[in-house]
Amino acid sequence: MSFDSTCPIVDLGPQSKPLRYAKGRRWVLWPTYAYRVFAPYPKPERLNLFQRSVLALCRAGIVRVDEIAYRLALGEGLSAHVLSEVEGMGLVDSAGILTQRGIRLLDAEPDHEFESVAGYVFADPFDGALWPRYHRGALPYVEGELSGTWGTFISGSVGNPRERRARTIWPQRGSAGPTMPSQREILRTCSSAFRAEFAYKKSIGEADDIRSFESQSFKGVKQHLSQIVLVDTDPEPVFLTTFVFVPEDARTAVHWQVADPFGLGPSQYMRERVRRLVDDGTSTTLREVIESTTQAGFAVEDVDLLELLRSQEKTASAEVTRRIGISATDWPDVWSLLVQMEASRIEIGEQEDVSGRAWDIQQRNLKAMIRRAFESMEECLAGIARAYPNADIWLPLDGAMEDNSRLLANVARDFGFQDDAELPCFEDLLFTGAGPVKGVILYGSRELVASLAAVLLTGLRNPGHPIRRCASNLPGFIVFLNRLKRARDDSSHDSDSGLDRQLVLGLADELYNAIGQLLPVSTAAAGTTTKNERLTAMEDGASGQEWSANLVFRIRAQASRKVDAELGHQARELPSLRDACLELEHMALELSLLRQAGATAEEVSGRVTDFLYASGSSVEASTKCLLTTADVSSKISDDRDANAGLYLSAVRELGFSLDSDGRLSSDLLMVRPDRARAAAASRQGALNALLMAATLQAHGDDEHPLRDIAKTLPEYFLCAGAVSTARGHGDATKQLDEVAVARLRDSAMKIGAAVVEAVL
Repeated sequence: MSFDSTCPIVDLGPQSKPLRYAKGRRWVLWPTYAYRVFAPYPKPERLNLFQRSVLALCRAGIVRVDEIAYRLALGEGLSAHVLSEVEGMGLVDSAGILTQRGIRLLDAEPDHEFESVAGYVFADPFDGALWPRYHRGALPYVEGELSGTWGTFISGSVGNPRERRARTIWPQRGSAGPTMPSQREILRTCSSAFRAEFAYKKSIGEADDIRSFESQSFKGVKQHLSQIVLVDTDPEPVFLTTFVFVPEDARTAVHWQVADPFGLGPSQYMRERVRRLVDDGTSTTLREVIESTTQAGFAVEDVDLLELLRSQEKTASAEVTRRIGISATDWPDVWSLLVQMEASRIEIGEQEDVSGRAWDIQQRNLKAMIRRAFESMEECLAGIARAYPNADIWLPLDGAMEDNSRLLANVARDFGFQDDAELPCFEDLLFTGAGPVKGVILYGSRELVASLAAVLLTGLRNPGHPIRRCASNLPGFIVFLNRLKRARDDSSHDSDSGLDRQLVLGLADELYNAIGQLLPVSTAAAGTTTKNERLTAMEDGASGQEWSANLVFRIRAQASRKVDAELGHQARELPSLRDACLELEHMALELSLLRQAGATAEEVSGRVTDFLYASGSSVEASTKCLLTTADVSSKISDDRDANAGLYLSAVRELGFSLDSDGRLSSDLLMVRPDRARAAAASRQGALNALLMAATLQAHGDDEHPLRDIAKTLPEYFLCAGAVSTARGHGDATKQLDEVAVARLRDSAMKIGAAVVEAVL
């Protein structure tokens, strides 16, 4: 009764239907104990539709052939034939009166709906539990051979046999033998099997053959406990054929699946059993099967992704041209960012209510869309500021930041811009100094607030300045900028809440109106696409949506596998951290595929920006997991330099590595005091503020997880500094080669793995 190479192989016809599998399915031989039993099984329907209808009419007293033909809308010849059939079956007499047998069959009494049938139930050798399946009749043994971790078997028809190579799953040595099941356990198994068979046939549109199953709700089975007979108390050890596969349409099921060995399509029950054996380390063979299956099944051709990118940009370009006619030559950066924004809108699609991985992907595109909108407005304002006489315009901002914000707010009001009556924002938004404005004019910076300040100041000296036209036609422009900036901040940092789809799409639409007021657009170009051109673009976008979603889901699945491999499945207990690392891995994979396919630097520039934001968000999410409830506000003074010294000293004392000069990146050290206090209190904020708060908490806590990380990843702060410096503040397009992307990705993932280990 043990499993060895002489055990027979049973092929019950596993299949993936209604799903279709992608390339790379892997066959498996699964061990089980087969018990031969007699069990009640629903009798097949013995009356067809015509026979049942004629019997019902006969019982109602309608026995003449012409009347039956009229009531059933059948020919008299067919009606006479059916009436003759039921009379020959002994269900009616010569006068058309139902016999007792006919009455019982028409009423389908429970006592006559089940019969004892020989078959098999199956016990799992890993835990001894009965599977919720019942096979009626003899076991279909097939030719095969078992040898170590591999086996072969013959499947297919006699005329077209095929040899399959499969991984053999062996029970653990010394595992307990099966426990003989009770009658009640067998009965429950049969009942579950009937329901599963009905549900499966219903899912593929073949439930008509077993409609009697549904009408009974299987309650009648319980009346036949005495019909359960265990023929052999010693089960037969056999191997069942099944396979692991990835669905062809990754949106249908983004995980690998396992075919039900009994031919009932994908089996969640089997998938959970496989997952459990993999997670507890019982079967390294299964782990290899899953890895090879998913690697092949979720594969994406790099040229397909590049083709998708170019197709989306073509459709997006047509839409930008339709919405606003700015010249791609005169304003190339604004144009490029708007096209990228529209490409993200195409990926979002029309579906509003999504969940699971579809929601994750929608959020990724909403974040990308709002960042493109923000960056295009930054580029627009910075370009206008540099296009007008601007000698020393930053000089009026040489005072305190609070004074500067009041000055700029007054300028905005004088132009005619209106603040929000309920939540005024002018002073808060226009909080800047001379240095950032000088950076916009002289050094190519495009930071939004500084660019807006520069535009307001250059507008004072130029009566025909576009900011004046904007104030006249769009007085709520600065309030719009404030809402845009808030949405962008939410998208740029790790956050537990998602972006609202309608909010983002609405801001994008407002953006076009704002840019139309600011830039000298070509009225001949705006909206000049013909109706046919617009319809063609829309159709191209719609037809490619299904294909593109499938590609994106496959990349997402690959990313999920890699994150689980590096962080471990326990990282799922820290969902924010894992999700942020998953987003980072997704972007890194897309960049790698596009570059392999030959994408240009311009084509991937938007995804490089997304990757940088994702890297920063993943480190922020990891750092949040380190924050405790300790109050460190008293340690943070209003002196930035003093705070930086205290911070650096704490990092050194905790045992973390510093750079060759014994310091940390200035991006980490120079933190606004109010932001550091807020990060410690709310566990929200920018990366440098979160890190400072966590470090000061660890400095006074011997049990703080940062102390463990100092031992496992002493370069934690150097990795975080590299990510923070690379991300910057989004004020310039970054170009990273493959080596730089891999280095930043590895730094962020190492931080995530160290935090998971320390916290869990």
